[in-house]
Amino acid sequence: MKRLARVPGKKKSGPVSGNNEDDMIKNSGFRAVVFTLVFAVLYPVILHSDTVSPELGEIPDPAEQGVYEVEPASDMPHISEGAELITGLRAVSEGLSVNLNWDPAIGAIMFYDVYRSVNPDSGYKKINRQPLNTVLYTDNADNSMEPPLHKTTYYYRVVSRDEGGKTVNSPIVTASVFGPLVPPRNLSASAAGSTINIKWAEPESTGDNPLSGYNIYRSINDGEPARVNSAVLTRTAYADTDGITQGVKYTYAVQSVDVKGGMSELSAPETVFLYEGTTAPRNLTVTGVSAESIKLVWDEPESQGAYPVIGYEIFRTTVPGDFSEGRINERMVRPLPGEDGRLFYYDNIINSVSEPKAGEEYYYKVAAVDSMGNTGQPSAVTQGRIEYIEIRRSGILSADISQYGLPPDSSLKISGKKSVSINLIQKWYDKEDPNRQASTFRPDIEQPLRLLVTGNIGSKIFVDVNYEDNTGLTSVNENTKISIRYEGEAGETLQEFSFGDITLDLPPTRYVSYSQTLFGLRARAAFGDKLSVSAIAAQTKGITAVQRFTGTLREKEINGRPGVVIDDTSYYRNIYFYLTKNISHVTALDPFHTGA
Repeated sequence: MKRLARVPGKKKSGPVSGNNEDDMIKNSGFRAVVFTLVFAVLYPVILHSDTVSPELGEIPDPAEQGVYEVEPASDMPHISEGAELITGLRAVSEGLSVNLNWDPAIGAIMFYDVYRSVNPDSGYKKINRQPLNTVLYTDNADNSMEPPLHKTTYYYRVVSRDEGGKTVNSPIVTASVFGPLVPPRNLSASAAGSTINIKWAEPESTGDNPLSGYNIYRSINDGEPARVNSAVLTRTAYADTDGITQGVKYTYAVQSVDVKGGMSELSAPETVFLYEGTTAPRNLTVTGVSAESIKLVWDEPESQGAYPVIGYEIFRTTVPGDFSEGRINERMVRPLPGEDGRLFYYDNIINSVSEPKAGEEYYYKVAAVDSMGNTGQPSAVTQGRIEYIEIRRSGILSADISQYGLPPDSSLKISGKKSVSINLIQKWYDKEDPNRQASTFRPDIEQPLRLLVTGNIGSKIFVDVNYEDNTGLTSVNENTKISIRYEGEAGETLQEFSFGDITLDLPPTRYVSYSQTLFGLRARAAFGDKLSVSAIAAQTKGITAVQRFTGTLREKEINGRPGVVIDDTSYYRNIYFYLTKNISHVTALDPFHTGA
């Protein structure tokens, strides 16, 4: 319920009762104290200069009451002499908030500040976090440096400052804060072994009755919440050990209870996973392997905890013990062992957010990440560096492979030749021809290129490129070869992947075999020891040519009529012909032949 009243302020004009100014202050102060005691038990309160309280009757005009003086507060600014008061200050309490508004001050006002105290005569403190440029303010936990407290009566004043530095204040208004029974604040939960520790803070308000204690509710894996405590708790902390299981999601909420059994709503929930964390990776070693790459090698943790390890995070710093910049790996490092069976990571421009610098001392640690996204204990910190190395260069293409973002165990040999030839052809004609020019000029430019790249990138990718481009050739250059091949290690699913010139070999049979060089893709995957799958997508190398023929055959006519058509299948059966250039072999033409 809101009640209205008016607190006497400083007198502006009019007659003053009393024998002297001290008597006026004393009388006015006595009335103000009585007035305050009456209103201390009536809340919430709204103060307005032109209202009447039905319970208390009409408040006399301040001109008839005398001047109401307030002792200077500890952090109240100095009020300019002869300044007009800020008028119309009003305060309305709503639960744990007090809404203030006032009339604009006279002059070019820069900003306002709101002051609050629990004593009408002293102790005023500025409560707004930022200077106000409006005539509205809400005193609550969101806006004020110190929130108003439940069942507390406050006194407010507003001070303005103009561009000339002049300060003006307002009369005092008062309001009592009252809130319902609300849940506790700042709930937190953390796991320690097989125990979950829960902590919270007292509620901001308890309603009409004092606080008795708290109830704790718990849900398992997003199930229905159930009360944990059998009796009302009086402390703001609780250790839950009842049936706690590894790898289970627990969600907690707390409820306030007053002395008459009234209960608040549940607080905001707090969730915690109880699990045994992954132990630290072991035997971390750090070695500089090239001008821009450092290799980290480590062994798996002894214990993977409640959830399996799916990867690792790498941390690097130049300041011992300060890993605040977070991980350096752009993607989670998969647990793939090297040839020696140990896990590894290359810290270079390819894998890390920033590459290490030669000569700089670095400190590293590695931590495992499980399938639930939990980070385990970090490894022991190990330091390493890239030493300055003088690299001999031979030719314009020789360099440290790692400078081009390749793994440090890569080796590429690049050679090539590019030549340019220009032929200028000038022709003159002795005889004039109106259909041609008297002379012609034609430049002929040829730029053959040959490039050879062989070697390996890392330990699994092999490159073999022999490219030859002879300008003007229309046939396929048999010397051109492009082959990029990936070879997986034993036990990997992807055993081979090739691009470029590939060879298609089919298993030979007793009568036929097939082998052909194609250009395309080839992949081979192995699933265990019994299943192997190969896939090929290729285009046959060759020359595409088109030859067109135009025939002149026509049907013969005899005397204007269609001729006779003799098909190639129209022949006499059992008639044979012997063709020879030697007529003596044809005995049928010799009338004297006796058949001998």
